[in-house]
Amino acid sequence: MTARARGVGLTPQEREVIVPRVAEMLRAGETYARIAADVGISVTTISHLRTKLDIGLVPHPRRARSIDEALALYCEAYGDGHVRWTGPLINGVQRLRADGASFIARRVTFEAHHGRAPDGVVTVTCTELRCIAGPHLADHVMRDPEVALDYQFAAIFGTPASGGDS
Repeated sequence: MTARARGVGLTPQEREVIVPRVAEMLRAGETYARIAADVGISVTTISHLRTKLDIGLVPHPRRARSIDEALALYCEAYGDGHVRWTGPLINGVQRLRADGASFIARRVTFEAHHGRAPDGVVTVTCTELRCIAGPHLADHVMRDPEVALDYQFAAIFGTPASGGDS
């Protein structure tokens, strides 16, 4: 069927064909988008019919993405090794939903590149403010030479790093 113009009601003849088809598809767990494409009515009309026919919603569980899948989906490499985040921003921060949790994309790419969790805020070291390429990111340890020496000392002698608090 073809799509209908907005606000155009169903004729009695169309109702005889469309309503049972929509009911059948709803009970089979089809999505509104697929029903709309197949039957040629709006998702609003489908919703009204579902309510009128007292057909419950069928849950559609989403498969959780892994961190690597989410990064592949939302990262776009461009010039000079930069990586642009194309995914969601929450309060201006690049957020990554994966494995049933929310992560800050910069922290994830920092850890993947440097092999350790970042200490403090992760900032960009290149001129591209929204870049999330691992080599272009720095944490507190990398920005403060005294803290960096503490971490190097700890790595060499196996003592805990003081974190520059002394």
